Amino acid sequence: APAPSGGGSAPLAKIYPRGSHWAVGHLM
Repeated sequence: APAPSGGGSAPLAKIYPRGSHWAVGHLM
C-alpha cells in the first residue's frame, strides 16, 4: 500500500499500517 509521507500520517501508520493511505483520506 502506498503510504503518504507526512507528519500527520505517522500516528495513523501505527493504527493502520496496511491502510494508512485510506485512513489519512478518511479522517481528513
